[in-house]
Amino acid sequence: MHQQSSRTLRLAKGAVIAAAYAALTWLAALAGLAYGPVQFRFSEALTVLPAFSGAAVPGLTLGCLLGNLLSGYGAYDMVFGTLATLFAACLTRALRSVRFHGIPFLAPLPPVVCNALIVGVEITVLNGTGIAPDAFRNFNWILFWGNAASVGLGELVICYGLGLPLLMRTQRRCQTLRRFAGPLGGGKLLRRPVCHFRDGNRHLVSRLSRLIGTGIQLFRRSGYLFGG
Repeated sequence: MHQQSSRTLRLAKGAVIAAAYAALTWLAALAGLAYGPVQFRFSEALTVLPAFSGAAVPGLTLGCLLGNLLSGYGAYDMVFGTLATLFAACLTRALRSVRFHGIPFLAPLPPVVCNALIVGVEITVLNGTGIAPDAFRNFNWILFWGNAASVGLGELVICYGLGLPLLMRTQRRCQTLRRFAGPLGGGKLLRRPVCHFRDGNRHLVSRLSRLIGTGIQLFRRSGYLFGG
């Protein structure tokens, strides 16, 4: 029964993260900041969440797939952009134990590197109709490094400017919960490196749900997504 409840909670967290990522990406699309060489996706702040929960890995991957439905790069962005997010989420999860003063400062770095390289290649080789026939044979390295630097800079600003504060705030909340819950759990909870507390999860889910609602309301008003 407990195992089934845990699995349901993981699915719920993953679904909420996916919906929040997609909604925030669509919000960035309204400002023209979600796709192309210049990207400042607000949703990328959520890429730090694998440091706290494994459910964030599939959640972010699905969210990126949904967010890229509106991309001008079409199926290519749905495939390669989603793969970049998947690789980054796995690496962030793997780096969660690398900490400085208790904070996983490297957690926001994988999205910066993965998106700069993978998305940088994607937008370099694509033309108006798809991948150019000689795109890889005559690969434009100068254009690639320019695109990679532009995408990477946007990722760096969001992941460290928004994602790192989110990570630190979540970390502090988890530490507070551990201090209060430790005596009740025989001290076992104090040794956990990441946060698994339901109260903290409810707080995060509540905030993400409000973001989703805001995104849907804006899209309904603009008619950008719902054809109004």
